[in-house]
Amino acid sequence: MTGNLEALTKSIQRRRLADGLVIALCGTFTLGVKTQCYGWNVSGPFASSLRVMFNGMHDDMFGAVEEMAVRLRVLGCPAPSAFSQFSVLSGIHEEAECPGWREMIEQLVLDQDIVIEACRKVHDTAELSADTATLGLMARRVTRHERYAWELRILLE
Repeated sequence: MTGNLEALTKSIQRRRLADGLVIALCGTFTLGVKTQCYGWNVSGPFASSLRVMFNGMHDDMFGAVEEMAVRLRVLGCPAPSAFSQFSVLSGIHEEAECPGWREMIEQLVLDQDIVIEACRKVHDTAELSADTATLGLMARRVTRHERYAWELRILLE
């Protein structure tokens, strides 16, 4: 009986991890696409340097999305596969119009904070579950997104 309870508990913990990881993946993916689009469309006095910055962030986020998708599969869950899932679950708002460079940065700061929060939740769940692989992945993502948010914020000072 105890073995069944432990197996059920472990299954529930994995499901919670996977659910949170899907949200973190969707946020990272959507933010990566938004960052890439901003890189394509940024203009103004800092366009060249912002384009380089945005492209670096985009590349990093898409590498992270791949890691998260693989981690979901290891946990026994499918990775999201429809754009509608990314849009609904990400918490990142799409822009119909292309804003100016300053508004781009302001929006990316807010979006980084959304992804940081999603990754922190998964990190905390992984810590409670003693899932060191997911814990390490989320620790790296929180660190990276906090740095991006800081780098963006100082451009607004």
